[in-house]
Amino acid sequence: MKLKTEQEQNEQVRMLADARDILNKYKIPAILTNSALLGAYRDGDLLTHCFGAVITTFRNLILPYEKEIINDIENKGYTIQKHFKNENYKIRFVKGRLNIEICAYSENDEYYYRKLHNKKKVIYKNFLTSPFGEIKIRGEKFITPQDIDGFLNFLYKDYSVNVKKSVTPTRYKTAKHVILDKSK
Repeated sequence: MKLKTEQEQNEQVRMLADARDILNKYKIPAILTNSALLGAYRDGDLLTHCFGAVITTFRNLILPYEKEIINDIENKGYTIQKHFKNENYKIRFVKGRLNIEICAYSENDEYYYRKLHNKKKVIYKNFLTSPFGEIKIRGEKFITPQDIDGFLNFLYKDYSVNVKKSVTPTRYKTAKHVILDKSK
């Protein structure tokens, strides 16, 4: 398995910071989650085997500024690789072999969610409610769920274990994050 170089690690932090700054320009929270948060919290840096990173935010806040945000991303020199506008809202931008996903969640009474076919990716509200925490990666500050440990335990079976990229997500992710959508 090929790992990111030191230069790519720095570049991916720059990409995350650009996503954060673009969302902040429109007063939209840019919450560091998933593998980027895991690496920063557990190892003090991004995971070297993970070429993607996730910023989580809210669909209702991003939609009014969608065109401007995409323009800003492209003006920074990135290429939009994916843009899902429905309830699986996502903007993935790339540079070389690195990518950043801005995933925007909708809300119901119980949780925030992104709908994918017959499944929902859910995050319980307490993890995405202000006040947020904060973490630094290579000198850049990012907001995080307030309870990082609780959030990582929600996502991963045992986040203290360093899992190789080749391992399937069901081996290390919990079933709490993805649920079957019974409304179909």
